[in-house]
Amino acid sequence: MEDIIRHIHDEILDCVKTAVPDATVSLRDDSHKHSGHYDTSVGAGTHIHLEIASASLAKMSRIAAHRQINDSLAHLMPEPLHALSIKIVKKT
Repeated sequence: MEDIIRHIHDEILDCVKTAVPDATVSLRDDSHKHSGHYDTSVGAGTHIHLEIASASLAKMSRIAAHRQINDSLAHLMPEPLHALSIKIVKKT
């Protein structure tokens, strides 16, 4: 199971980095907070929070930046990725 979760996390990070090459990405798996809320038969990896530091995203509107990230991960929704929260910060 851990290998599957690691693969999901790696794929998420790879997709974001491909879509936003200047991004520094931090991933937090919040799936444990949603036990019973969603079919968690996949285990962890279904509820993800991303914090992304990127100069290019910081220049975009919030909606455009989130859309770019969501588009890069669309093939993972709704499974295995059920919920995604995104925080974009200016890269220093």
